[in-house]
Amino acid sequence: MHKTLMAACLAALTLPGLAHADEHYLRGGIGQAEPDSTDFEDSSNAWTLGVGWRFTRHFALEAGYTDLGDYAGSAPAVGGPMDLRITSLELGLAAKLPFGQSKFFGQARAGVHRWENKFHNFEAGFKDTGADAYYGLGLGYDFTDLFGVSLNYERYALSGDTVGDVDRVMLAFEMR
Repeated sequence: MHKTLMAACLAALTLPGLAHADEHYLRGGIGQAEPDSTDFEDSSNAWTLGVGWRFTRHFALEAGYTDLGDYAGSAPAVGGPMDLRITSLELGLAAKLPFGQSKFFGQARAGVHRWENKFHNFEAGFKDTGADAYYGLGLGYDFTDLFGVSLNYERYALSGDTVGDVDRVMLAFEMR
C-alpha cells in the first residue's frame, strides 16, 4: 500500500512538467455514453483522463483511462435486475488538423482499449473483459497555446455478448 501511494505521489509531481512541455499534454473530458444493448438503460455519465505526446505537428500518441458509465438493467444469462459498470484502459493515435489560420481544429482518434464490464446484483457478481478498437472524431478550439477544448463523438467496440458497443459524446479539455 505504501509503495502504491509513493508511486502515485511521484507521478503527480511529474504532471506539471508534462503539462508545460511543448510536445506533452494532459487530456480530460466528461460526457454521456450509451451502450447498444437494449437490456440496460439508455445513457450514463462518462469521463476520461489521459496523457499524450505529440511527436509531429499533426500526430500524437495517447494513453488513458475511461469510465464509460454505470447502467441499470438485466443480463439475459443471469436474469433479474443487474447493475453494470464499464471501464477502459486505452492506447492510440490522435490526429489534429488546424483549420487555416484560425484557432479551430478537427481531430480523429483511433486505437485499442482493454475494457472491463462488471455486473452485480444482490445474488451474483461477475466480470467480462476483452480488448477491442475505439475511434472518434471531434471539433475543437485552442484558446491559448496551453489550453484547448473539443466536442467529440467516440465509439468503443466491446466484443462481449451482453453489452454491445458503446457510443459517447464528450466535451474534452487539453492542457499542454
